Amino acid sequence: QRHDKMRLATVWGSGTAVGKTLVSAGLMRAAAARSLPSLFLKPVQTGVPDSDGAFVARAAGCQHVVGEHAAAAGLSTSGPSPSAASATPPPQRALTLFAWRPAVSPHVAVEREGRGVSDAELRRATVAEIDR
Repeated sequence: QRHDKMRLATVWGSGTAVGKTLVSAGLMRAAAARSLPSLFLKPVQTGVPDSDGAFVARAAGCQHVVGEHAAAAGLSTSGPSPSAASATPPPQRALTLFAWRPAVSPHVAVEREGRGVSDAELRRATVAEIDR
């Protein structure tokens, strides 16, 4: 685990459209400008086709990677591709793990669309990405 050497910034906000994604994009762009390894991790996205991960990736000039669950909602990987020969993740990337189409809170999106994810699976997938 690399936690002792990583810097972690968590962006929180009290509601929708308060600037969390914009601040995240600025942090990612600043990290990219300094060639610092960085990850924008969006474990849960609702309101697809909108994608906070894609927005952040465009701002930072990095790849937006989507998990299998997010891809089923209609998101797709975009941006510059890392070298196929590399077994490690690229130094900067944006990642969306799980996504649903309805632009509502995640529990309501699951009720409307299905494709539920357990808390344990959400935690496992999130920790796995942070530990990469």
